[in-house]
Amino acid sequence: MSDRAIITAIQKAAGTFQEDKVKMLIGTVDSIQGNTCTCIVNDQSILPGVSLQAGVCDGLFITPTIGSTVIILYSIQINPFVALYSDIDSYYLQVGNSSIEILNDGSITLNDGSLNGLVKGGALTQKLNNLENKVNELISNFNAHTHGVVSVGSPTSPTTSTVNGSLTPTIEADIENNKITHGI
Repeated sequence: MSDRAIITAIQKAAGTFQEDKVKMLIGTVDSIQGNTCTCIVNDQSILPGVSLQAGVCDGLFITPTIGSTVIILYSIQINPFVALYSDIDSYYLQVGNSSIEILNDGSITLNDGSLNGLVKGGALTQKLNNLENKVNELISNFNAHTHGVVSVGSPTSPTTSTVNGSLTPTIEADIENNKITHGI
C-alpha cells in the first residue's frame, strides 16, 4: 500500500477525507495588481496574488485602499481572496445587464453612464413652473389684447385669433424616479 493510500485510508476512517478547513488571515494591502493584491500579514510576511474576488466574474469587484486592513480567506481548495475590507477605493457590481460603480471621489455611475447625471427634481420643477407660468401669462396677454385705433372713428377690436388652453404647473412627482435618490 502506498503512502498516499495509507493517508487516504486514515482520513476516511477519521471522517476527515476531503475535508477543507478554511483559514483566515488579517493583512494590510501593500499594492494592487489588476484583480489581485499583495498583502503584508503578521506585520512581516508578504502574501502576493491575493484575489479581490471570491471567483472570476462573480458580479462584485471591490478595490481596497492601499494601507487598509483586509481579512483574507483561503483553504486547500480555494486560493486566497479578500473577504472583508476596512477601506475601499472603488466598488463595482454587475447583475445581469445592470451595473453600478462607486468611486471614493463620490461619483456613481449607473450602467454605462451614457444618459449623464440624474435630474435635481426640486430645481427642475421650479424651472419648469417658471416657464409654464410665463407661457400662461403670454397666452393671457395675447388673448386679452385689443388693437389700437387705426383711424379716427373706427372701433377697436380684440385679436381675431386666440390661443386656447394653458399649461399645468409641474409637480416633482411628475418628473421624479423615486426608486433612485441622490444628494450632494
